[in-house]
Amino acid sequence: MQDQSSIQWLHAELSALPLAPAPESLQRRVLAELALRQAQPWWRQSFHGWPFAAQWGFVVLALGLLHLMLGWLFAPVSEALAAALRPGGLAALHGMQAIAAGAAIAGRVGRVLLAALPTIWSMVLMMTFFSSVVLLFTSGTLVHRTLTRNPE
Repeated sequence: MQDQSSIQWLHAELSALPLAPAPESLQRRVLAELALRQAQPWWRQSFHGWPFAAQWGFVVLALGLLHLMLGWLFAPVSEALAAALRPGGLAALHGMQAIAAGAAIAGRVGRVLLAALPTIWSMVLMMTFFSSVVLLFTSGTLVHRTLTRNPE
């Protein structure tokens, strides 16, 4: 109990002290850095500093590339799923029944695809996925470092 009261007393005493002003040289340097950052072109600023149209353009471009990549990667799955849904369809089912039926169909499609996929192709797909992730991270880092290079 003694420790808690002494911590509270110390906190009260330190809170009562006035804030120390920043040295004049530090204040000038900070204000100069802020002015320099604000004078940068929009594409060198953070994403929130971009114009609204550029933000939306980037989002649309990123989602389009994601759609192309996933469409190319999962085209066999989507075709098999569409074929599985055609005869009965899920239109007559409601709520959780539709979700359960969709999950069951997706599970069956996945099992069929995994059974039909030779081991070598599954390894190739995994290596392609992981190498594309590494490529995306590497290229993102390269672009970031290129655009934010210090002039010094």
